[in-house]
Amino acid sequence: MGKKSDPLASKVPVREKVKELGGLFFFLCAMFVFISLVTYDAGDIREVRYPANSPLHNKGGAIGARAAYSLLSGFGVASYLLVFFIGFWSFVVFFRRKLDGLYVKLVAVLVSVFAAATLLSLQGLLPGTSFGLGGTAPGLGGVYGKAFEILLVNHLGAAGAWLCVVLALAVSLVLSTDWMIYVGVLKLAAGFQALLGRVSHHYSAEELAKRRALAEQAKMERAKAELARRVAAEAAPKKAPVAAAPVVAAPAKPVVKLTNQDRAIAAVIPPTPPRPVAEVPTPKPAPVAVEVPVSKPAPALKMDAVKVEPSKVDLASAVQKAASSFKHNPVGAYAQPPIDLFDAKVEDLHPINEKEIKDRMLVLEAALAEYGIDGKVVNFEIGPAVTQYEIQLAPGQQIHAVTARQDEITMRLSTLAVRVVAPLPGKGTVGIEVPNPYPKAVRIREFLEKGYSDLRKIPLPMVLGKTNEGGGILRSLAELPHLLIGGTTGSGKSVCLKTIITSLVSAMSPQEMKLILIDPKQVELTSFTDIPHLWAPVVTDGKKAGMVLDWLVKEMEERYGILNRVGATSITAFNKMGEKKIKERLGEAAVPIEEQEQFPTHMPFIVAIIDELADLMMTGRKEVETSIVRLAQKARAIGIHLIVATQRPSTDVITGLIRSNMPSRIAFRVPSQIESRIIMDKKGAERLLGKGDMLVKMIDAFEPVRGQCTFVSDDEIRGLVKWLRAQGKPEYHQELIELKTVGDAEGTAEDDLFDEAVELVLREGRGSTSLIQRAFSVGYSRAARLIDAMAKMGIVGQHNGSNAREIQITLEQWQAMKNKAPAAMG
Repeated sequence: MGKKSDPLASKVPVREKVKELGGLFFFLCAMFVFISLVTYDAGDIREVRYPANSPLHNKGGAIGARAAYSLLSGFGVASYLLVFFIGFWSFVVFFRRKLDGLYVKLVAVLVSVFAAATLLSLQGLLPGTSFGLGGTAPGLGGVYGKAFEILLVNHLGAAGAWLCVVLALAVSLVLSTDWMIYVGVLKLAAGFQALLGRVSHHYSAEELAKRRALAEQAKMERAKAELARRVAAEAAPKKAPVAAAPVVAAPAKPVVKLTNQDRAIAAVIPPTPPRPVAEVPTPKPAPVAVEVPVSKPAPALKMDAVKVEPSKVDLASAVQKAASSFKHNPVGAYAQPPIDLFDAKVEDLHPINEKEIKDRMLVLEAALAEYGIDGKVVNFEIGPAVTQYEIQLAPGQQIHAVTARQDEITMRLSTLAVRVVAPLPGKGTVGIEVPNPYPKAVRIREFLEKGYSDLRKIPLPMVLGKTNEGGGILRSLAELPHLLIGGTTGSGKSVCLKTIITSLVSAMSPQEMKLILIDPKQVELTSFTDIPHLWAPVVTDGKKAGMVLDWLVKEMEERYGILNRVGATSITAFNKMGEKKIKERLGEAAVPIEEQEQFPTHMPFIVAIIDELADLMMTGRKEVETSIVRLAQKARAIGIHLIVATQRPSTDVITGLIRSNMPSRIAFRVPSQIESRIIMDKKGAERLLGKGDMLVKMIDAFEPVRGQCTFVSDDEIRGLVKWLRAQGKPEYHQELIELKTVGDAEGTAEDDLFDEAVELVLREGRGSTSLIQRAFSVGYSRAARLIDAMAKMGIVGQHNGSNAREIQITLEQWQAMKNKAPAAMG
């Protein structure tokens, strides 16, 4: 007897199984990519931030981190749309829903993703570093979004580009989802109409009157309960001796008494019979005040206790303390510039007196009370430009109530700009910074009076200024290791750069440090022309500036090669080794004797200072950004440091890659909160006063510190430069001088010296770096690159230990190669 066929057990077509498994597979892939996108961290990618995180922060592991980086760098935030579509259609396929026009939908999905990426690049509300994309993509739309934005804006303009992208996005969404825009608009209108009806009913006169009556009733009930509690507390009996006892005053704890407000409330409450005071059989006792424990608020600063005293911070001790934290050994003796070149501190003709502080405290507390803020002044600090008042808020008082009233407090105090720091780091108070009527200048001589020689013990010291508390802001550029400065014209940015250069040349000898100054404006840094610390003339050509930065990148790679050959980990360790130990290490590495003689035994620090980054980004954006980012990522260990300044801190100048690799920053006054968030990652710089008022945020600090920048006058700089020029002439680096003619071809087959170097090597029969150095008087780096270029062309062999490179061709073959190249071009 045959078995009956079971329809549920019938054989499922292979096509259906493939669709089901494919839908499940792609859905899980979409979930994996989504998790990788959400947990993306730029620090996991070695190309973005070096060194990379270990272990990785991405929940998708190495594959997830790389997949998220590829999507976000290409499409930006639009990558989430692509993942949504993959997951959505996988869901549709898995549940056997009908799917028509597969290829049309795939094309529409791609178009919608590209359109969304372009739309994100066109928008200007959110900065390109939002959603953690800093250092990953040029904007929220990624590389492709930026490319399409440039293409459309160049051909259609901004308005045309918006219309074109919105149309493409709408059409692609309709084709990829089968959702009709017309139906969606109708549903949206119906929902909005229903919402509007509910809102109008909620805010109708009848409803408002009903809620107001309920609120008044609740308020009255609370007032009755509070008054009853207070009356009961006053009339409560207390055991007393038979004799009439006097009223006991509470010396330590406050006595709760009825206030005028309580009596006003009692006037509207129906009268109740008074509760008699407890009596004893003997003579009538007096009422006894009952002590009710009340939480004691933080004591306010009494006006009688206000004393204005000069700052007791010894700036010389600050220099000595900073010097003790380093183990820097100066190279040789260096006659520091005479301290008399710098002006002494100017006598304060308008000191802040106690009356001004008291008046400000009263007005400030009155202004807070006027806007319903319960707070008292508990301390104050007088700085060079501002006085910071510490406000103790009452329990339950929101900090936002103070920060939201900055402009009102400014108007109430009749001052320039009040800045609120809420809360103060490490304190339970709110800081309100009020400008002083007469700001005080900070002179560099204040730091040098007693600690001048100690500056020599600090590698690359920078005397930046004073904090509000009067402490010195003195940092080593070697530990930062790079510095980003932003501020509008007249805010103090250029003066800060001059102060930094003055600090560096006053403490570091020309053998210890070399300066490369890039000044496209040709007016600020040119004051330091021909000082002995310069490694090249002041660069004023924007195109040559890009070549100088590219040379610095090559110098960085060459220095790493030098450190690698002797087994040193940093420039400090290399310089401490000395000539004898370096020769021993080279001998162990089987380096030829001739090359050992030309091998450097000391490398100076290199400080490159750029006065206006915006100008360089206009002349060669890609090359300049790439060089700055590479130097910022890797140059610390080999002693190359950047100081980059701009008066236009916008996203197209200070890109996400530059910001993420330069965490040490100084902000002077900027036009708006947008620029403040770009330069400092938070608002506040827009409320600075200008003329040296600054926010300083270093790599090891959680919050920026406000201070006044050190001021160095033009006369002081002229005197310093004149003295430095008298000590000696600058020894320019030959390769930097030759950048005018050699440019990017330096050390390659297009180098002017390449043909002569090849003929020399072929005549001598050996490929040696030291041979080229002696014959053409060039540096080690350029000679090594010429030998490498010959190896790439097959003229010499690869590195052969202690022996010179072998010659692969003859002089006649080289002449034939030279003659063949022009013929091929013709």
